Amino acid sequence: MTDVTGQLSGNYALKRIKNDTRWHRFKNEVEAIKQFSHENIIPLIDHSRLDVADLSSLFLVMPIAEGGTLAAHDRLQLYKGDIHAVIGVARQIALALSEAHSRSIVHRDIKPKNILFKNKSHDLWVADFGLCLIPRADRKTEVGEVVGPVRFTAPELESGGPLDVTRAADIYSLGKLIYYIFSGGVTIPREAIDDSRSDEVFGSGERQLRLRILLEQMICERSKRLQSISEVIARLDAIADWERKALEVPLGDEGTAALVSIRRRARDATKRESQKISEFEYRTQIINRIKDSFTVWIKGKLQALVEHVVVPDEIKCAVGPLSMSELWTAEIDSARCYVSIAGFEFRAVFANENFATPHRLQIRLCQNVSSVGIYGYRSKNPMEFDGTLQCAIIPFYQQTSLIDSSIDVRGFLTKRKYISTLRGKIDRSFKVPSLPVQRIMPTFHTEMSAHTVFDAGDWIAASETLEAGLREAVDLFFGAVEHGTLRSIPM
Repeated sequence: MTDVTGQLSGNYALKRIKNDTRWHRFKNEVEAIKQFSHENIIPLIDHSRLDVADLSSLFLVMPIAEGGTLAAHDRLQLYKGDIHAVIGVARQIALALSEAHSRSIVHRDIKPKNILFKNKSHDLWVADFGLCLIPRADRKTEVGEVVGPVRFTAPELESGGPLDVTRAADIYSLGKLIYYIFSGGVTIPREAIDDSRSDEVFGSGERQLRLRILLEQMICERSKRLQSISEVIARLDAIADWERKALEVPLGDEGTAALVSIRRRARDATKRESQKISEFEYRTQIINRIKDSFTVWIKGKLQALVEHVVVPDEIKCAVGPLSMSELWTAEIDSARCYVSIAGFEFRAVFANENFATPHRLQIRLCQNVSSVGIYGYRSKNPMEFDGTLQCAIIPFYQQTSLIDSSIDVRGFLTKRKYISTLRGKIDRSFKVPSLPVQRIMPTFHTEMSAHTVFDAGDWIAASETLEAGLREAVDLFFGAVEHGTLRSIPM
């Protein structure tokens, strides 16, 4: 289009709304771009009023990008494998983001189609601020709607809904875009920059290695990602200037070759350690989700039990969580290495016992750590973690009194089929005395003690098994109360 008033010469691009439901993106773009005056952000020439009733009349005017977009195949081929040209393009995009970030605006839509070239040269504009996040502006994205380009979106933006969006999201997208440019149009899978498949893309050379290291710190989870675009710009400048500075370094060919080998070993060690930490974090996330689910589940079940059991003036009941000190009071079978990580208890006192001492049924969530080292990964070969985390629901009985020292019974409930059966125990004379198995045993026994084992990744699938295990535990608890809880006999 041209300006019929004659105030502006030449042709310009007119942008209108195609989808009325996205009018807020149009408004967002106008509100953002009019704050900028930067050579690498597309300028806003003119726009319509934003408070009109007829959305079809909304428009904005921008210059025409005669050089096309970064998504064009011919344009991409200019940069494939050319690290000098790639850094030149990447630096301009980073400078545009730096201008936006200085005003606390996060672009959220960095992708090839939004990188426009002014002409046949390498000068560019960053465009399309329709999805940007402006400070103090109402969030217009629908809950559950994912913002940004799927192939370039930061992981923290993929779920949609209310988000804690930071500038780091743009850094992630820029990292993937740089790889896309350098590779000639390959979209790298998430966090796969250090994969062996990328070796061919980067090839050899000091600047290529440094670019790869930079991208590893951009295309990663947010906690490990570079947080400042200014740091990205500084690193790009250092890579561009590396050859000149390398001439000043007193290092010959032999030393250079040795340094490459040393760096490779150090990088491999860092990668291994990072994978260990990532595995530990992965395990921690799973366990925390299981603990949260268990807490909600067991609290509801035990509260329902209270309402069913309690009888005014006859039976008093209560439910409460176990403290960490209480979780560690039970010694669980060392061969299986179950460790209590969460728990709730059901307490009941009865009129016939003068409400003196409560019977306590503790339902413990335990993790099997028999093959897990102190840092949470398999001690034999931490690189081969298969994602399996075995957990168990283990019931524990306790009745103790601060007043009557003879009342001190605590231990693990015995499965119904083993109660009163005979088990032998070899003494020094090698005779085998027969002893009856008690309802409550002081130590955990993998065969005879009541417990329900499940894979942490199958909490939902194991729901029926867990329900059955809980019912058995409650039945055994009331059976022990009914028959009297004598001091248990060690096994």
